[in-house]
Amino acid sequence: MTRARFFRSALVVLALVAGAFVAGPADAYGPPLSPACANLHQSASESFTTTSEIDLADAMYNDGEEFLADATTEPGVLHGVVAHNRTTGNFFFTGGPGKPDTYLIPPFPGPTSFRLITSHPGTSATWHVDCGYAPIAEINSDLPYGGTVSVGQDVHSSVRCAATSNPIAHCVINGVDHTDQCSNACPAPIDTSTPGVRTLTVTATDTAGFSTTTSATYTVKQTQQITDVTITPALGSGSNTSQLYFVSAKSTSGLPVAVTVDPASADVCSASASTQDPTWVQAMAPGNCIVHLNQAGNDTYFAAPQVTQTIVINKDVATLIPAPATKGVLGLTPTKFAAQLFFAHGFGVPLVGETVTFAVAGKVLCSGVVGNDGYARCSAAVGFVNAFKENTYTASFAGNKYFEPATATGALRP
Repeated sequence: MTRARFFRSALVVLALVAGAFVAGPADAYGPPLSPACANLHQSASESFTTTSEIDLADAMYNDGEEFLADATTEPGVLHGVVAHNRTTGNFFFTGGPGKPDTYLIPPFPGPTSFRLITSHPGTSATWHVDCGYAPIAEINSDLPYGGTVSVGQDVHSSVRCAATSNPIAHCVINGVDHTDQCSNACPAPIDTSTPGVRTLTVTATDTAGFSTTTSATYTVKQTQQITDVTITPALGSGSNTSQLYFVSAKSTSGLPVAVTVDPASADVCSASASTQDPTWVQAMAPGNCIVHLNQAGNDTYFAAPQVTQTIVINKDVATLIPAPATKGVLGLTPTKFAAQLFFAHGFGVPLVGETVTFAVAGKVLCSGVVGNDGYARCSAAVGFVNAFKENTYTASFAGNKYFEPATATGALRP
C-alpha cells in the first residue's frame, strides 16, 4: 500500500469509527471536541501526498467546530474541499498557496462528509488536515451604544487573543502583530484625535491555521454650538399680529441652522422652511412665539444643543373716536351716541361687528355694534341730573383676541 493510500484509508477509518471515541478535551487549550473532530485533530501533525481525491466519510461534528484542509500543490494548481451535510447540502470552498480551506460546522448539522480535491486531477498534492475550534478574538471597550464618541474623548479598550484547540501563533491588532504582548489581554488603540469613521480589528490565528477576526467600528465627531442668534422685526412689514421677523443664526461647524416654531405656538406664528441665513418668522396672532434653532450635525459633527428664543407678539391697538352727542331735552329725551372704531395701520380698517359701550358719569347707558361704515351707534336718555352736571361721555371697547381695549371721551353738548 502506498503512503497516500495509507493516509487516505486511515482518515476514512478514523471518521467511520468516530463514534467509538469518547468526547473530551482535545488538548489543554479549549472545549471538548466531538470524537470525529478529535480524531482528525490528533492526527493533524501527519501529512500525506496523493494524486487522487480523498473522501472522509460521514461523521457527527459539534456546532462551531471547524474543518481545515491545506495542501501543497504544483504551480498553478488550486486545492479545495466539498463539504456535505443535511443542513447546507453541498458546500464547496477553495484555498490557494498559504491559504487553508476551512469549513465551519453549522448548527444541527447532522452527519457531515468531506472530499479533498484539486483543480487538476492526477497532479500531486501534499495534504494537511485538522479539526478544532477557531481561536478567540475579543474586543472589550467602553464605546457607547452606536459607537459614536467625541474628539479627544478617552475611551478604554482592550483585546484578547485566546487559544482553543491550538496555541496562538499570531494576535494582530490593526495590522500589527502583538502576540508577545496580548497572550491574555492588552490595551487597544481607540483613536479619537480627529473626526472620522474608524475600525479596530483584531485577528487571532493559531498554530494550525485556524483564524478568527473581530472588528469594532466607531465614529468620532466634533461638538458644535449655535451662536450669534438675532431676531429683528422687518421695518414696515406689518402690525404686531402680522409682523415679519428676520432670524439669523450661525453654527460653529458652519452648517446651516434650521428654524422651527414650537407646536404650542402654531396659532401664533409660523417659520420659513428655508435654512438660508437669515430666514424669517411670520407673526399671526398675539401670544408667545416660541422659536427653536437646531443644527442636526453630520458624519463629522454632533447635533448642536437646541437654542430656544421667544418672540412676544402683542395685541394691536384699536382707535376709538367718539362723535359729539346732544343731551336731549332736560336729559329726558334720548341722546344719540356714536363712535368710530377702526384699526389704523396704513389706512383705517373698521372693526366691523365689535361692540362699543357708552357711559355717562360712570354708568353704562347703551351699546352698539360697529357697522360697515366703522361706527357703533345707540340712543339713551342721560337723565335730568346728568343733563345739568355732565359735559362728557365715555366710549369703551373691551378688546378681543387681536386688539387691546380702548377708551375715549366724547363731548356731551346741550
